[in-house]
Amino acid sequence: MVQAILLVLLPAQVPAETIAPYNTGYAYTYYQHGQLLYGKGYGNIAYADDDGPRGWASFSLSGIPDTLEVAAAALEYYQYSSYDVPRTSHVSTILDPETADPQTLFIWLSYGASLAHAADHPDTGWKRREFHADGIAVLDSMLGAQRLTVGFCPTRPCGLGRARGADGGAQAPRLILSFRQTGTGETGSVRPEPVARLEPNPARRFVRLLGSRPVTLFAASGQAAARLKPGSNFLSGLAPGVYLAPDAVPARLVILR
Repeated sequence: MVQAILLVLLPAQVPAETIAPYNTGYAYTYYQHGQLLYGKGYGNIAYADDDGPRGWASFSLSGIPDTLEVAAAALEYYQYSSYDVPRTSHVSTILDPETADPQTLFIWLSYGASLAHAADHPDTGWKRREFHADGIAVLDSMLGAQRLTVGFCPTRPCGLGRARGADGGAQAPRLILSFRQTGTGETGSVRPEPVARLEPNPARRFVRLLGSRPVTLFAASGQAAARLKPGSNFLSGLAPGVYLAPDAVPARLVILR
């Protein structure tokens, strides 16, 4: 699908972009012969609590120069179906939903870094979610990246919601960004630090977290396995395997022995 970008000017003459997603879909769980399995699909976005589906929308950021700084961001989506009160919490990930296995994608959408506060959306129609300060910092650090995948994972308790996907025409989701030039002194703000990095990877006895904030490792089951602090972290308490690190690059940490 061809990405559509609409350039507009805000009253303060700050350039803004409205970006349409190039793909959307969902990840879900189901039981077969008593075994919990995972699947994924594409199209409209479905999201529910507990073991229900988690939706996602992928936007390309590659055309945005890193000389800009994100001043504000919002996600708009058209909720065409609502059961009870969907309470949607958006998450950020640089995982590619198209190549990720369904289990990893489902867990990622459940535990990724928050972009916006949870909000009740009990009815249908257009919904707008303003990114909070931490969400803007995450987004700003990703300018120039190939993609930003925004997840739809409700907090509990809530019902089921469905929103139009990338092929929804005029009702497709849209990411709205406004910018300011870095170094202009307009706001006196400091450009956020890049996304945290994990080195080496694969790791054996220890791993270094390059960043200023802690990062949580999740096991394949979705349970939190460890909290990494900036600097060196010993891994003797963790079993060998693949762990998810939604707030870091790479997004997975492989531990060997």
